[in-house]
Amino acid sequence: NPGTPAAAVNALLQSPARPMINRAIGARYAPGSTFKPVTLLAGLEAGTIHTGDTADCGGGLQIGNHRFGCWNSRGHGRVDAFTAMLQSCDVWFYQAGLRTGIAALSRMAAQFGLGQPTGLDYAKEVTGLVPTPEWKKSRYRENWWDGDTAQLAIGQSFLLATPLQMANVAA
Repeated sequence: NPGTPAAAVNALLQSPARPMINRAIGARYAPGSTFKPVTLLAGLEAGTIHTGDTADCGGGLQIGNHRFGCWNSRGHGRVDAFTAMLQSCDVWFYQAGLRTGIAALSRMAAQFGLGQPTGLDYAKEVTGLVPTPEWKKSRYRENWWDGDTAQLAIGQSFLLATPLQMANVAA
């Protein structure tokens, strides 16, 4: 009977919008700027960046024929690692990610548990995705580009994590 509570619950469970999903463990999102500490630590561990390294943020960075914008289109001016974290400067992290490289970024993300189950006993937990050049080649038959690395460094690109995974990163 379409008017019963059971029918209403069933309609919610079958809805393409998935309103009943436990999004903390069952949905994947680009973590965005919450991933930037992972980029910083990857570079520090690899020795490719240092806290005193600076970047001139004019609101974006040209990589090849594409301009990758900073969230602050007017720019942050000259920033070091601490200021870049404080102001969430995309340009500093683009440059840090490019110097550090995809292998070190992916390795650090995996060390934080991204791209894998948390180990908690949740039947419907999804794993997220830490992209690599091999993954992109297999999935899209395309090469990995510097722009992919720059976007990954600020928590975008193909990177996906559950909210619980990012809570573990913060912890």
